[in-house]
Amino acid sequence: MTNTETRLWIALILSIGSLIWNEVNRRKTNAMARRLRQESIRLEEFRSAVKDPLRQSLTGCEVVAQRAEALATSGKSLSDLREDLSTLNTESIAALSDLENRLSDANQSIFADGADWLAEFEIKQDTIYQKLDLAVNENRPESDRRRALIEIKSEFISLRAGTNTRIDTEIASLAAD
Repeated sequence: MTNTETRLWIALILSIGSLIWNEVNRRKTNAMARRLRQESIRLEEFRSAVKDPLRQSLTGCEVVAQRAEALATSGKSLSDLREDLSTLNTESIAALSDLENRLSDANQSIFADGADWLAEFEIKQDTIYQKLDLAVNENRPESDRRRALIEIKSEFISLRAGTNTRIDTEIASLAAD
């Protein structure tokens, strides 16, 4: 075998090795790109189907919480604010109903892990309804009624914080996959 033939064989072997190396890298890159696309789609679907609707609903709850605090700290007698308290009651029921629907959607979503999104909600909802009943009860002392309004705000804030933490945990979990 001549020197030229040896060089040709070496070049052929290196070329074949390079082709094999490139094919292995192409397959790995394609698999990684496919996985990234799937994760991006899952994160985007979670955002649009779960996170955004929940955060929008939580904003409605925050508005109700602020209204409860405004009524509690108002200089007017709560008897004079009967209509405002009735509106607060109606808005609270609507806000909680909307949030419950969004949490139920999260339970059923294939893009959110777990089916326990409503776990703490029902307890908070019951507490808020009890405080609302106390706040509108004109047979109770004004100080108790005002305290109930402040506690309504606290319960809404707690509900918001817990839901936001759950959303953030879910996003971190999706990003870590």
